[in-house]
Amino acid sequence: MLKGFGLALLAAALGVLPVAIWVSNRWAIVSATAGTVGLVLLGLSFAGRRAGPDEKAQGNDERPFRPRRAMKKKLLVAIAALAVAAALFGAYRYVKTRPALFKAASGEAGPFAGKWANVDPNTWGIRRIEIGRGFSGLSVKMWARCDAGGGPAQECDWGSPASYDNRNAAKGLLSVEWGDAASRRMQQLSLLPDGRLRVLTRTTEAASKQGSERIEYFARAK
Repeated sequence: MLKGFGLALLAAALGVLPVAIWVSNRWAIVSATAGTVGLVLLGLSFAGRRAGPDEKAQGNDERPFRPRRAMKKKLLVAIAALAVAAALFGAYRYVKTRPALFKAASGEAGPFAGKWANVDPNTWGIRRIEIGRGFSGLSVKMWARCDAGGGPAQECDWGSPASYDNRNAAKGLLSVEWGDAASRRMQQLSLLPDGRLRVLTRTTEAASKQGSERIEYFARAK
């Protein structure tokens, strides 16, 4: 039973692996792992195989079985080498196509560093922004108006962003993502030739899946 399951798992993995490598690197790794598991099961089944009555009657004379066993060993070694090579290749492609996942966070803010204030002091959106180097990467802080009106303006801290992409910060481009249970905000920050900061915010509500878009402009705070 162990041998049959191992063969089936290995055959399925090797059959899917060539396609999985090109379609999805993640599934390629899963397929190679399944093949490796099947290979281990095969090895366990061969290692645990006991001699039958006919083989025991022959005593220690195992010469007729040696060529067959040698062939099985070579076949298993070849399959193992193929599975390991495929797994390494799939992992290599996965890392190369998703460098952001394996790249250390950078705290470079470039020309975005500093404090920014909305050019519209009466805005009901984001009122001020602070960007700089944080303890473990880039620090982006935003405060938006959250009072009901009729009194002094109150600001709510957005907290820390879920992720950011500052690889093009030196070129005047910065992407920030915010997310919570209620909504998801994707922002594109860009520096204009006149020195102002342009912030494009796309918000998607979690419940209704409806989206909205808002553009705001900021100047460096004094």
